[in-house]
Amino acid sequence: MVLKLLIPALVIAAVYFYGRHQASKAARVPVRAPQPAAAEEALPLKWKIIVIILVGGVTIGAGLFFYNGWSRGNQIVEIRVVHTGNGETIRYRARQNAVHSRSFTTLEGLQVTVADVERMEISPVVK
Repeated sequence: MVLKLLIPALVIAAVYFYGRHQASKAARVPVRAPQPAAAEEALPLKWKIIVIILVGGVTIGAGLFFYNGWSRGNQIVEIRVVHTGNGETIRYRARQNAVHSRSFTTLEGLQVTVADVERMEISPVVK
């Protein structure tokens, strides 16, 4: 959760400081006649490196974030449905992202809805 707040804050801060740098640079440079495009000043090497590191960091962070969510969602879990009246237990296996509040879809494609008198227990599969 912290990464969801930290990464956009870093990007906003970088854009803010870059804009301040450009504004102060524009205020210092006197207005002169336009020159050919080859003579235009490019970003200094320091700023290019900072931008590349920020963009690379954001890209890698987003990739790791999505991979983590995908791998957790595809984890196989064991679901035990226990009838509270007689204690009968039925075991199923499903992917974590296929489990919802009172229903789930098993690895075999069976759609199971748990009744109000049943309890659903979820645990990771031990290999």
